[in-house]
Amino acid sequence: MVGDAGLDVGAGMKGGAVRVTGSALHRAGAGMTGGLLTIGGDAGDFTGGTAASGAMAGQAGGIIVVSGRVGDRAGDRMRRGLLVALTGTGAHAGARMSGGTIVTAELGAEPGTLMKRGTLVAGRHGDLGPTFVPAGRYELPFLRLLARHIATTVPVAAGLIPERALRWRGDMAALGKGEILVAAG
Repeated sequence: MVGDAGLDVGAGMKGGAVRVTGSALHRAGAGMTGGLLTIGGDAGDFTGGTAASGAMAGQAGGIIVVSGRVGDRAGDRMRRGLLVALTGTGAHAGARMSGGTIVTAELGAEPGTLMKRGTLVAGRHGDLGPTFVPAGRYELPFLRLLARHIATTVPVAAGLIPERALRWRGDMAALGKGEILVAAG
């Protein structure tokens, strides 16, 4: 698609590929289970999140790549898949996540609110909620594998994966098996 896309572009995708050269409004790739959605500009709130108010699951597979920023609550109720936001995210990225991976240059405020499982990988982060606990500095083999995978599927994002990361576990107010990995200098 040449130009900008409206609401729900790629929502519910099961396979194939959709490429938007411009920006997209809210709920891009919401509830998708497969395929590749590429957005050349920014994407709105709930990108890779829930498809509608009251929906029980967000993205459950596939890959979403946004060249700009994604809005608030990107990856809300995400279950599986990969969401890459090259520039950054709004507040509450990965809220209520139960699986999957979000990779970005910068996480907005309060990422991972009520997250049960899943991984957020970033170069920098906004304010973390009080229910995330520091777990140390790591060189995780998972990061090397993720970097290799991203280099083959989303080459422009390969530089976003750090070799060493500071790890926070949480959200301890939920199941507490999620993690936020932030580049460690």
